[in-house]
Amino acid sequence: MRMPVVALAVGVTLLPADAWPCRGPFPEFDEAVRSAPVVLVGTVVSVREGGPLARLPKSKELVALVKVERALKGSNAGTVEVRGDTSSCGWRPRPGMRFLLFASGTPLGTSVLQPNRYLNTDADRDKAIRDVLAVVDADGAGGPAPRRD
Repeated sequence: MRMPVVALAVGVTLLPADAWPCRGPFPEFDEAVRSAPVVLVGTVVSVREGGPLARLPKSKELVALVKVERALKGSNAGTVEVRGDTSSCGWRPRPGMRFLLFASGTPLGTSVLQPNRYLNTDADRDKAIRDVLAVVDADGAGGPAPRRD
């Protein structure tokens, strides 16, 4: 028995590079470690939506409360608030997600322009910590914060 073949054509619109909303520069991992004031491993406890952003009128601020598992550079707080936004380039955390986070500013903020990593397993976490500490140890990129246990 012969099966009919169905072909489906899908239109694709290509945008010029300058139309992509998440234009870089995207820092290399080592450079991000060196330049970020705060690098940490943490788990998102809660997320709340804030008001609209002046620089992105169609977006809203997201504020994540993050429980710090390991401060690698900068903050030694037990929990920190990290801001993102609902734009297509925003960092969109959800409760329970564990991340390697690069943050800066006052208040702390991050975006998809940083090499944040979702850490799905303990092995992912351990590798992320090793990767950051290798850069910090190699060139003294601000030094890791003392370990909190």
